[in-house]
Amino acid sequence: MRRPLFQSLTSAPLAAHAPAPPDLSARVYVSGKEIDHLICFSPGCSETGRVDDLLRDFRHTLPALLRVQKWEREMREDETRLSADVFWKLYSEHCIQGRHHESQRSTVVGVTLAVAAAITGIATFDRGLGGLADTAMSIFLLFLGVFGAGFSLKHYERFNLHMQRARHYRDALDKLLPDQPIGRLKSEADKKHEKEFPRMCKWRLYRWWVGLNLAISLLGAALLVIAIWLPVTAP
Repeated sequence: MRRPLFQSLTSAPLAAHAPAPPDLSARVYVSGKEIDHLICFSPGCSETGRVDDLLRDFRHTLPALLRVQKWEREMREDETRLSADVFWKLYSEHCIQGRHHESQRSTVVGVTLAVAAAITGIATFDRGLGGLADTAMSIFLLFLGVFGAGFSLKHYERFNLHMQRARHYRDALDKLLPDQPIGRLKSEADKKHEKEFPRMCKWRLYRWWVGLNLAISLLGAALLVIAIWLPVTAP
């Protein structure tokens, strides 16, 4: 009878010269836990059933592994949606706050202009300028313009604060989207706008608001100089 291959290789004459084959092990990692199964390939090993045990355990643990991976993927998607929702709400909130400061600034400037026009009309109603009453109204008009300019600058500072925060939240939201389309579309729109309005895009609107209030102060200063040093008597 012909002997099996393993037995012929490990017969007494050859076993003294050939080194013993090493033991090999197969390892399966499931959810961070290591399962070791020894698969014996030595000639005299009779525990060949451990290969079947390994495959059986793997078939049992594979569905659990797939469920864990699906659960982790759903958790990541939920976290992404939650983060996007939070960033969007914060972005909207700061945009609303910025518009609120812009509305307040325009309202205060409108009131300042109306008061300045009324004071100027009262001071020059009799076609004369001088005396204690006209001097007091001129001083009030001077400080009214300074107040309006400072108020406009403060509202611009608060508006800029909310816009900076809104931009950061918008950029964080953009990073959650594939290919980051928000930043790309914004850059394209900015380039097109700068191409259409190369000079006016560099003008800052808040300087116009401040300049308008400072004009009121200059008007008050001019009336004050006339009332004190160059009085005009009524005809």
